[in-house]
Amino acid sequence: MRRKCQAVLLIVFLLLYVSLSSSFAEQKSTIYVSLLPKSKMQSAAHIVVQATSEVPKEWKMEWVVSLYNPKGCALPVGEVKDYWGSGNRKLVLNVPRGQYRIEIAKRNDAWTMGKKGHFLIQSGKWVPPTPELVAVAEMSVVLSKKEIAVLNITYQNPQVHSTKTDRGETIISHIWENLRLVRAKGAVGDVPPEDPESYPLLKNASFADIGQSQLVASLKENRYSPAAGALLRASELNVELIIEGLEGGTLELTSVVARILAKSGGRRATKTLMRMLKSGPQKSQHIAAWTLGELQDPAATQALVDALDHSSILLRNYACYAIARIKDQHAVDALIEALEDRSSVRIDFRFVDAWPSFYVAHFGNMRKGIIGESLPIPFLSVRRNAIYALGQIRDARALDPIIGCLEDSQLDTRIAAVYALGNFASKKSFDALMNMLQASKAERWLVIRMLGRTGDSKALESLREIVKKDADEKVRQAAEEAIKEILEGGR
Repeated sequence: MRRKCQAVLLIVFLLLYVSLSSSFAEQKSTIYVSLLPKSKMQSAAHIVVQATSEVPKEWKMEWVVSLYNPKGCALPVGEVKDYWGSGNRKLVLNVPRGQYRIEIAKRNDAWTMGKKGHFLIQSGKWVPPTPELVAVAEMSVVLSKKEIAVLNITYQNPQVHSTKTDRGETIISHIWENLRLVRAKGAVGDVPPEDPESYPLLKNASFADIGQSQLVASLKENRYSPAAGALLRASELNVELIIEGLEGGTLELTSVVARILAKSGGRRATKTLMRMLKSGPQKSQHIAAWTLGELQDPAATQALVDALDHSSILLRNYACYAIARIKDQHAVDALIEALEDRSSVRIDFRFVDAWPSFYVAHFGNMRKGIIGESLPIPFLSVRRNAIYALGQIRDARALDPIIGCLEDSQLDTRIAAVYALGNFASKKSFDALMNMLQASKAERWLVIRMLGRTGDSKALESLREIVKKDADEKVRQAAEEAIKEILEGGR
């Protein structure tokens, strides 16, 4: 009872925190940030970025503003909250005189539309959401001493569309036309009278001198630093800086660091991550597993196989998914054993800490409170993630065990098995799918699409009967798609 009360209090605190933060943000109509030390602020130039277009009542966009410094780092300096009737529709930057490349970006659709990952029928794999920025406009400006440049974010025909998914989730999308930055001459009245906030990254270097070493140093001090977004967007990440911090214990392996390493694709971190997987802090072990999967280094396979026997359900789930990413056949026997593991991570709530260029999501439940940072995986069930991994590896040894999962009492497990069978090009997998044509609507739709992937013409007669006689429109459409795919040669 005591733990339950603590969990409830935690949720109440988080909701109160978010509410107060939102209220404060709405009261403050302008964000004012300085890229200069306090002694030089008075002689600086100013860049004012503001949203000026008329928007519908439901409109709610955040435009992330980044400045490129001489070292080529895209440094997120703030955001313009372009909301109808409220928000921070203006960002004012106190900057040294000189030339600046300014970029306006939005969070990509996987983030802003609330997507949680999806299965691709054609390629037979699950695709996670990637909360990265998408540039939508940029401009170069040259500023003299004390000059004020106003950059208006303008666009036409803004619209907000809301749709419901099959799972009852609401997907909200924003569309517009002809978005661009338009420069206008500024005036003293465009600059707030109060002193600006100091840009966080100035602690380790001047704006012009911020490079990757300074960004990593800032990340060591505060994972919520704008350094995270800048490192994620680095075209050539110096992975050794991250490795050195992890090995020296000055940098914590968080989901932020994991995404930065994953984006780099540098396998030089494999050895360090394997050590952390085996003996690192428990809160970081599943993060190490996920990152090893993203790096797709077969050298990590055995360490991930060993993790399938770990006491942490969270880690076992992430180990399965990491093996699925690597697709190493040496893990098949261990994954078949993992099919007997019916453990699931119980998630009662999630919450997200966000700032302009990145976010951190957390898992939590009523009994344990916060149980770890969240990184995307297909399922929260070891059995289902093992099925998915076997379907990605496509080893014939896994066929019978996957077919056995078609008898599972849980619908999601049966669907995972159908999806995995669609990746095998064999008579046995084809026959198993054909035998599922009389299953429930949710399974039948996927079975039909998987039969299309096989390209086997022996399914055509049954599929044509479904097109003619099935009562469900979605199932009939799936059959039409499958017939077309078979006639075009399948996978």
